[in-house]
Amino acid sequence: MNDPIPVRDRGDVPLYLEARNYIDVEVVRLEPRLSDPDGKVATVRSFNQDLGNPQASFRSVQVAGTSGKGSTSTWLARILRACGVSTGLHVSPYLQVATEKTWMNGRYAAPRSWHEAYLRVRPVAEEYRTRSDCRASVHGMASLGVTYECFRHEGLDWAVMETGVGGRYDLIQGLDRRLAVITDIGLDHLKTLGEDRETIAWHKAGIMEGARRALATWDPEIWPVFEEQAARSGCRLEAARPEEVATLHPSSEGTVVRLRLPRAGTVEIAWPFGGGGFRLRNFTVAALAADMLADEGVSLTPEALLAALAAGPIPGRLETVQTGPTVILDAAHNPQKMQALMESLFTGGRRSYSRLLLVMAATGDRAVEEFAAVFPERPDVLMLTRPLLYGKKVSAPSELAQPLRGWARSMLQADSPRLAMEGILARARPDDLVLVTGSIYLVGQARDRWYPWEQVLLEGTSFPK
Repeated sequence: MNDPIPVRDRGDVPLYLEARNYIDVEVVRLEPRLSDPDGKVATVRSFNQDLGNPQASFRSVQVAGTSGKGSTSTWLARILRACGVSTGLHVSPYLQVATEKTWMNGRYAAPRSWHEAYLRVRPVAEEYRTRSDCRASVHGMASLGVTYECFRHEGLDWAVMETGVGGRYDLIQGLDRRLAVITDIGLDHLKTLGEDRETIAWHKAGIMEGARRALATWDPEIWPVFEEQAARSGCRLEAARPEEVATLHPSSEGTVVRLRLPRAGTVEIAWPFGGGGFRLRNFTVAALAADMLADEGVSLTPEALLAALAAGPIPGRLETVQTGPTVILDAAHNPQKMQALMESLFTGGRRSYSRLLLVMAATGDRAVEEFAAVFPERPDVLMLTRPLLYGKKVSAPSELAQPLRGWARSMLQADSPRLAMEGILARARPDDLVLVTGSIYLVGQARDRWYPWEQVLLEGTSFPK
């Protein structure tokens, strides 16, 4: 699994920047389009057809859910690759570089290859920019199109596709979908998906359409929604109960996880991350998904699960990037994710640090006071900032400060993640905990301090040497 890392030409960085600027800035529409869900899906299918339907050139697993879908997608792609399957992974959004959306067999797409795919997609994107009947985001379709083209050019057997928003009317359409996976459902994107869990589950369940089988985390309140969609779609639905499937046990060499998988049987492997929490939950759902693909020719082994874990933590998810002081990055951007983060960090109530220093930002219409409500303790220092982002609503630090006034013992503001990190680390002591959270864009831009984006791009990994 330790493939050699060929040197990529630093001169290709401008090619990447050209393509990224086109997709992330030039074609981004600042005024929202008319709400027309069915028209949106029709537009996406037309766009893909004009590209030659690259999204149908490989078998796919699509993952949806409110929380855990990105991590589950990443674990599953790693497992499939370790099973000897040629695998791609698409996640959205990205942390540091846009090529993270186009992971192929362990590495992000090379800048030149990504640029070449962009050149194939651009003529179609240009046409749809000017069409009055275009009901879907050209930015989103073009971004997906580049990934599809890279996957097709690479000749991949499988791809794991993380849903953007919802599922039923998401931009991901027309896959050769062999498995639909739905992770935990909570309240998020309420303006788009509805204000109750049943309606949100209905949107997520839409990815079952056309799928042969489906796996959804067991939730008795919304399970009838999944059953109804599975019956309508004619796919076989199974329930994922991670807390029953996976258990942690101490051993003479550390912690092991015991997985009771329906097809592969009981498997015991070393668990490198200490406690369980959402990391174990998401890994278990991914293992169950891989187990369901047995009749697709995927042979799940303990060695494959070990190899997936050996690839390291998922960047930006409970990621420790420094000690003395300890700095943890976690892209929790809704109350459900924040609650899972708190359970992972503070279970047991024992403090292993002197002070809690928190760096926070929010995009969209996030109610940061809901984030504060799940914290078991007040931060000693709260640094509010705003990530640099084009075409999306970003709350100014002064806006965030109003509902959080009086919560932290000390409150500071900074105009950028870089300045925020400089300011908070200048105040941190070696025995403090610095937590950076609230926005995936904040986490990605803060991460640049330890892993510069250009190195991530050129080495094709979030952990460059």
